[in-house]
Amino acid sequence: LERVARDDSSVAGPAVAASALVELLGRGGGDVVVDEKDDALVRAIDEAAEQCGLRLRWPDRKAEKAMAAKQASALSEALQKCVDAHISGAKPTMKPDDALVALLGLYYATKLGRCVLLPGKAVTGAVARLRGSLDDDAYAALETFHAIVTAALRDGSDVDESRAALYDKLQEALAFAV
Repeated sequence: LERVARDDSSVAGPAVAASALVELLGRGGGDVVVDEKDDALVRAIDEAAEQCGLRLRWPDRKAEKAMAAKQASALSEALQKCVDAHISGAKPTMKPDDALVALLGLYYATKLGRCVLLPGKAVTGAVARLRGSLDDDAYAALETFHAIVTAALRDGSDVDESRAALYDKLQEALAFAV
């Protein structure tokens, strides 16, 4: 996004642009699927951004693939250090929930060529989205690791109690990602 200068007398204002965008997004009955080929949606997003004094730059696919490869390398290295620390008996370098988000980022970068930054609430949907993109063993390892981390967080139990199972499953899931 870039700030652009605009002549306030020629625009209706951000509120009008936002309401038009919300109306356009609501046409799907609550289910919104953004498709770059949807000209009306792209125009509405561009107009809303312009009304707010912003200019959108749509992603360059080649640049995104290069960024995804770089992100995959960094995430793989960080996760491997975490697993190595567990194997050596040292304290792992990241918490299990952070490792899950990093693992998902690695899978998205390697399998889909996409860079993602996931908030905690998006993890379940991100795991489900990978179902058709991974082979059965890789998806099962990811799903099991997700279930173990989720159960530990939900129960509020000390993750140290199940640390061995967590990092063993992380090691298995990481092997499928690289």
